[in-house]
Amino acid sequence: IAISLLLKNKIDNQVIVSENEIKLYFENNPEKFQESEQRKARHILCKTKKEAYSALAAIKKGSNFNELAKKLSEDKGTAGNGGELGWFSKGQLVPEFEAAAYSLKKGQLSQPIKTNFGYHLIKLDDIKTRPALKYEDVKNSIKQALTTEKKKTSMDKLLANLKEKYKVKIAVS
Repeated sequence: IAISLLLKNKIDNQVIVSENEIKLYFENNPEKFQESEQRKARHILCKTKKEAYSALAAIKKGSNFNELAKKLSEDKGTAGNGGELGWFSKGQLVPEFEAAAYSLKKGQLSQPIKTNFGYHLIKLDDIKTRPALKYEDVKNSIKQALTTEKKKTSMDKLLANLKEKYKVKIAVS
């Protein structure tokens, strides 16, 4: 309870994000709010290149991609949904995967793509353009992100001051 009260008094009640800060963030980060192409894809993640090529051969022979993803994919977070990743934009996924996904046409299947997670087969389901976001539509999200960032900075500063004041040393074993 004491820690909770300390945090509330020293951090939560002290952090204020002004309308001007929100506008500045919006104006200084136009790439985050401009019109962007989004892609919707599915994938099957395999441990080895051999497994990926085997899955690719099965799909080419008529096996259902979604069923194979459920059965074979190492990505347990998406396997249950047939490997569905949902919508994503450039900059959200690992570069090798993103480059492959953005080179595909709607409905097309990739060759195995190696990333640090393993080998992926990617099926591109759809492409759409997200319109540019208006300030009023993102104002609350920006405020929340800036507030979280300021709270983290305040917390780091508070901890550093407390460590210094009370001569806290962290022993690494």
